[in-house]
Amino acid sequence: DTWPRVVPRQDILFVDRSGSGGPPRPLASVRVPIERLRPASAVGGGGRERQPVALSLLLVRWGGRHRVGETYDAQEDESDGGWGKYGSPPCDWYMSAFVREGLLAHPAIGAAAGRNFEVVSLFIGTSPEMSAVAKLGPTIAALLPGLKKASFWMLWPAEWEDFGTTDYAGYVEKEAFFAAMRACEAAGVRSTFPHPAAQYELITSKSWMVTLSRRPEAALPAAVFVDRAAVVADPPGAARAA
Repeated sequence: DTWPRVVPRQDILFVDRSGSGGPPRPLASVRVPIERLRPASAVGGGGRERQPVALSLLLVRWGGRHRVGETYDAQEDESDGGWGKYGSPPCDWYMSAFVREGLLAHPAIGAAAGRNFEVVSLFIGTSPEMSAVAKLGPTIAALLPGLKKASFWMLWPAEWEDFGTTDYAGYVEKEAFFAAMRACEAAGVRSTFPHPAAQYELITSKSWMVTLSRRPEAALPAAVFVDRAAVVADPPGAARAA
């Protein structure tokens, strides 16, 4: 009962990860641990000029109907398919561990430095929602006032369209995915996980295997680029042309 009470600004609308929050209602005061509060000089109180945090971090996360890892079974950790202590990047407990053991433990911006960072979560539930992000690069950048802006893309790019089932939670159509990444990068938000858009697209597309297959030191099997439309139209002809 000794924690200070904090009253949220009444013009703030709180919603859940799916964007649902119900009708606006008065926000009650909440008790907040003292270590989670910044001094007034850091948040614009007492008539002082607001000082931006050192880092604004955007977590692009899964907000679909099924949560990533909701069918997780701890017994599977003993097998080759186990998720281990931290799970996979799109699951909630992976990101919780990242904030707890990474950001908060960092000597320059973590708890010992007064929590000189902020984390903004952007929840994506469908590929069309990701396509919308590609049009909002400058808007998203404007919401990140930190001295440095970075983004973590905690989703998986996929070749297929949305299925909406548990097994496909966390997957987003790749064209929409990389277009959104590039839009945010162009607006000044650096992609720091897992890679910048150009590199991440190259890795996940497997096209690097073709480009390196002629180099003996790569020890890769022979490979060629084949147009998908050509294969669909005439598989034997596409094979001969390759």
